[in-house]
Amino acid sequence: MLQGPYGDPDQGRLLIRLPFKIFAVVTVLLPATGFIACIIVSLIYHYEDTTHTHWSSLVHMLITCRLWYVMKRSFESAEEDVSYRRKLRLFVLNAACCLASCLLYKRHNDRCEPGVYTLFAFIEYLMVSSNIAFHFTAFWDFGSKELIVATPLIRH
Repeated sequence: MLQGPYGDPDQGRLLIRLPFKIFAVVTVLLPATGFIACIIVSLIYHYEDTTHTHWSSLVHMLITCRLWYVMKRSFESAEEDVSYRRKLRLFVLNAACCLASCLLYKRHNDRCEPGVYTLFAFIEYLMVSSNIAFHFTAFWDFGSKELIVATPLIRH
């Protein structure tokens, strides 16, 4: 939402005021849309060549969950508790998907069984989705905050 300048003369001129919940939704929709677009493009144009995988933030998720566990005693709201529990569940899902994708990829390479690579790809998509969902928990972390862009006050 765009708003005019603050009423306080000691403040700069407000350019943009955006609730963080909207900011979180938009920033998570960007990689989610890119993910879906990549799947569609890969299936249409590179069906046979989609064998390389990159499966980018398991350590980051582990460290984040550990930090939240340490901070758990000082949670001030129910939203923080919800965020922690969802982070933990999504980390476990992501780790399980990582392990399953490694095992399925090895099985595919060792035995070349029909359908194993398809299952591997599906598990990888679950892993990417759980990664996106993990980062979406910022929705609860910063839900009551706002992103504000303002110009500095110039005094003459």
